[in-house]
Amino acid sequence: MCSVKTVDGTEDIMLITVNGILIRMDVNDISRIGRNTQGVRLIRLAEDEYVATVARVKKEENEEDESLNEGNNEEAPLNNEDENSNEE
Repeated sequence: MCSVKTVDGTEDIMLITVNGILIRMDVNDISRIGRNTQGVRLIRLAEDEYVATVARVKKEENEEDESLNEGNNEEAPLNNEDENSNEE
């Protein structure tokens, strides 16, 4: 299967195989190196497996906040009210 999707960097890409394996990734995490030559591998498949569909998925605001805090042991505040209540 070959699929082309136009993205602007604010979406995720979701790959779904015929065996039900689902991978969701941020388009900004896809390497730009290699696109002009051999392409970029996004998923490794078994011999009898293939990608059934590829979809663009809009990010939700809280997903972006979580990705910014990855690797940081502190929990992100749920909303601005939580931040303001600590200042009093």
